[in-house]
Amino acid sequence: MVARRGGSEATLRPALGRSGLVAAVADAARFIGAFPSDVVPVPNATTAVSAVLAAVGLRRGDWVLMLNTTYPAVKSAVTRVAAAAGASVIEVQLGLEELLRPASVEAAVQPARVPPSMMSRPNTARSTAVARTTAAHAPPMLCLFLESTM
Repeated sequence: MVARRGGSEATLRPALGRSGLVAAVADAARFIGAFPSDVVPVPNATTAVSAVLAAVGLRRGDWVLMLNTTYPAVKSAVTRVAAAAGASVIEVQLGLEELLRPASVEAAVQPARVPPSMMSRPNTARSTAVARTTAAHAPPMLCLFLESTM
């Protein structure tokens, strides 16, 4: 199939169809070490970030810590979801040299760590688990540290 727009031509790929989508999800799951049932295809990263933020269930009094290098669309999603929930957003300012040293990033966000005495609170425990998983697997520009002040 060929599409024409403004004098140029582009070949359109046929839709994957159900079997193609199932295979793509299985490939993605293998690549990231997950079960296919845990992979959700979305049209773009912004949609994925918004879905994750909605699933975390931010509440009034919660806060989201993000680096100043966070991608603008992610910043917008964080700000929108946090505002709707009554949560606060704290942006950590780091220079280029600091960003290149993981220990500097860790030191900058260290004040955001929740003391063990607060881990018995369900919202804090859940948010901290999300933060640890994100910190272990996400690129620094998408690394959102979700904690609770409650």
